[in-house]
Amino acid sequence: MINSAEMQDERVIGIDEAGRGSFIGPLVIAGFSVPFTLITRLRDVGVKDSKKLTPTKRSELYAKLREIQSSDFLTYKLSPQLIDSYVWSSVRNINLNYLEAYYMARIINRLPGKYVVVDAADVNQSLFLKNVIKNVKRKVLMISSHHADDLYLAVSAASIIAKVVRDTEIEKLHRIYGDFGSGYPSDPRTISFLKNLKEKPDMLHIIRLSWKTLNKFREI
Repeated sequence: MINSAEMQDERVIGIDEAGRGSFIGPLVIAGFSVPFTLITRLRDVGVKDSKKLTPTKRSELYAKLREIQSSDFLTYKLSPQLIDSYVWSSVRNINLNYLEAYYMARIINRLPGKYVVVDAADVNQSLFLKNVIKNVKRKVLMISSHHADDLYLAVSAASIIAKVVRDTEIEKLHRIYGDFGSGYPSDPRTISFLKNLKEKPDMLHIIRLSWKTLNKFREI
């Protein structure tokens, strides 16, 4: 039980990701650290799960989150090549879920806060929690939960940060390679781009080649 005196001094870290299911571009993992006493501020400014916000609203909230006094955040951008190396790994239990857990632990090691909530990337919430904890180098109290970005405001804030940072990276790629859409398999522009990928070998480094469903659209 967290008493009111502890809450005056303690912080909570929320962690989430953006871009896990994409064919193109980075997977972004973000952590947001904030004092418990400022959690209501997040609600007041309109923070919620990034999937429930428009791109314009996400950008507005991203700016507001950066302005909240005593808050802090950190992001990691995981390249397609790094993701592929874990998806293709032959080492037992070394996979994309473990990669995410490892970088979430790195965020916990660097951001201030004794209490942590992570959005579980694994179907098995307990296993995901164990994989995060094994790489954390300090004592924390942690929750691993599905839909944490909808249930915990600190994680909602992290989800907004992760999404805005990833969208910024995708915009950079658009300026270089043209408009391939969002990078997700549900996007017709992305599928059209992938079908013509053989004619654009210089772009392979922005693609997650380990995605099995990629073969539905084009054999590379």
